[in-house]
Amino acid sequence: MNQSCKEHLQAVLEECGIKKSNIFLSEEGLKRHNAPPYAAVLTGEATFQRDGSKVAKAKEDGFSVTRIRLYRKELPIRVLIAAKNQEALDEVLQVFFQKLGRRIFDKDNNAILIGVTDGDQEDQESKLNRKTEKELMVNFSGGVYQDKKAPLISIGIGDVEMEGRNDEEYS
Repeated sequence: MNQSCKEHLQAVLEECGIKKSNIFLSEEGLKRHNAPPYAAVLTGEATFQRDGSKVAKAKEDGFSVTRIRLYRKELPIRVLIAAKNQEALDEVLQVFFQKLGRRIFDKDNNAILIGVTDGDQEDQESKLNRKTEKELMVNFSGGVYQDKKAPLISIGIGDVEMEGRNDEEYS
């Protein structure tokens, strides 16, 4: 999930007009570069919380498949965007929010929800002295999932067919 989220943010920042060579993934790279436009994608620490909710259902090859989220995973990523002037920063932010989207899908086709808040105000005041920089916290919410399959059974009564699940045998 971490890699999918970072790659998505990098692609969005590139669509905003920031060169790939000016998108930094560490504090060290960011410290060496001061000429805008540039951006930083700094991953925070992921947290896990026990969940157990059913998040999707589907029918597949004679089975009813229920996807259960065993653990919810929250991944905060701090995004710093710098531009030459306030007008350019506003344009970059507008494109960033248009292209960011509400969710992405990981390699297993699980949805990862995206939310954005302003960066921490205390940190922002101490680290960002220029008006042409903006810090955002992009929060990705995904999880660890398990699929449970139960066979579909068909019962024909006259001209009417009914489908149902037989969970007793496959619990």
